[in-house]
Amino acid sequence: MAVALNKGFFQTLPALLEVEPEKADIAWLVYDLRYEASEDSYILEKYKTIYTEFEACLDQIAKPAIGEEHAFMERIQVKLDEKLDDGDSPDNQTINLEI
Repeated sequence: MAVALNKGFFQTLPALLEVEPEKADIAWLVYDLRYEASEDSYILEKYKTIYTEFEACLDQIAKPAIGEEHAFMERIQVKLDEKLDDGDSPDNQTINLEI
């Protein structure tokens, strides 16, 4: 199976476990647009090809690694505090980090 996609979108995916082409179920054909000023147009260029196994790839994409819950809650609290400083106060002023 071959999947063609944009470089920008490919970079949003988790790092995929690469295998040798002979062992691959999927070839990811990654392309990018390059602006050619002399022609005032974009040129579609192949960036790279990544070879993966289907099951391993599906697991990596469907079940991404998640971060620390405490770090996430602290980040949300910072954003909440910024909103409070703006005068646009929400109802809840502090997140309970003792979950």
